[in-house]
Amino acid sequence: MNQPKMKKIFTMPPGKAEYEYAVKCRFCNETYRIDMNSDLYYRLDRFLEGEGHAEEMLHDLPPGIREMFISGMCPECWEKTFGGEEDAE
Repeated sequence: MNQPKMKKIFTMPPGKAEYEYAVKCRFCNETYRIDMNSDLYYRLDRFLEGEGHAEEMLHDLPPGIREMFISGMCPECWEKTFGGEEDAE
């Protein structure tokens, strides 16, 4: 499967490990930075390797952000293309 362009950025703020994914929309080329804890990072990594469904693995992300990891389309492009937010879970 052709995955969206992503760049893993690892940062260590004082007191906790936190991750950031930079995801570039395939349609407008805008880059979105998504902060996540280690649990979400681990689940996202497994999802991108082909395990599970986005709704299950990434349930704590808003639907528009989840869609970026599925199709590479950002929430703004989704709205322009389909005329509204994608269906909620």
